[in-house]
Amino acid sequence: MRINKKDNKPAILLGNGLNNYPNGSNQNSYSWKDLLCNLSTVKNTEQILKSNDLSYPEFFDTLCFLNGKYIDKYKTLKPEIVKKIREWKNQDKHNKLVDFARKNNIPIITTNYDTTLLSDELLKANKKITKRSKSEMYAPQKIEKKPFTDFYPWFSYYSDKKIKDATKEFAIWQMHGFWFYKRSLSIGASDYASNIFQMKRYIYNDKNRLYNTDYENWIGRNSWLDIFLNNDLYIIGLTLD
Repeated sequence: MRINKKDNKPAILLGNGLNNYPNGSNQNSYSWKDLLCNLSTVKNTEQILKSNDLSYPEFFDTLCFLNGKYIDKYKTLKPEIVKKIREWKNQDKHNKLVDFARKNNIPIITTNYDTTLLSDELLKANKKITKRSKSEMYAPQKIEKKPFTDFYPWFSYYSDKKIKDATKEFAIWQMHGFWFYKRSLSIGASDYASNIFQMKRYIYNDKNRLYNTDYENWIGRNSWLDIFLNNDLYIIGLTLD
């Protein structure tokens, strides 16, 4: 991979395509579609998802409407998804990308919920900084003096160091949530709608909105949204059709 040296602030926007890519002689891949199929009791689930008649968020909402009240099924499915993606392991293909980003001090934003980008070395370094217990070793760091909620942990990240400028330093940002905070996972259409509402608060906030304050005092400064809006994005493994 090559980064244009003329770009002032490059960043990588990563989708699940890397997880689907064969890992050398090890053909194991981690498919979001397969995970949804395994959770589903709907006939011909794979054909439905393959046809693209429904997006994955729409299909997830369809699963939630089955067999009972929507909210009850929703609360049941998210923990099941967390249970499955916790089994996804870091592989060499993940390490190659992360090593490149660390070497060049490039932030990574990922739409994935998993922790496959975390090598043992990176995980230990991150845990040392957070000072969490072994059972909480997957807890992300967070930007100091910034608000935190496990619904919207937008100032949270994984890295081998504490960072001061999200747009210029290596860290892994999970824009659709961390499985460590299962309430943060943006999976269904209602989740994405909530994220858009939250995003509007960061951009159009009356006091510290993006377009009527100096950049350093913007409410979204040093969040993943800051990188998304202000960096040159190199998009990898993300279907935008």
